[in-house]
Amino acid sequence: MFKKQFIMLCTASEAERNSCFVLQRSVFTLGTLPEGWNGISDEVFLSIPVCIGEKGITHLVSQKLSESELAKVQQSAKTLRAIMDDIEL
Repeated sequence: MFKKQFIMLCTASEAERNSCFVLQRSVFTLGTLPEGWNGISDEVFLSIPVCIGEKGITHLVSQKLSESELAKVQQSAKTLRAIMDDIEL
């Protein structure tokens, strides 16, 4: 099953790698499972802004989106979930 936190260090920038190993909190756009973020309930990974601390992702960053943007993000999550279901992931 999916893990709640997902960081690909092999493709992360130096700043992203460093933020994982020092006592700081930084905001980066990373692939993560956005449970409840902007009304998304589908089990999909999306690249969204997250705060990273020494223990990994500390929280998802809230963004003010227009109704149109929110609808598009939610539809993207549903589309990804449908594709994953079709190929049985």
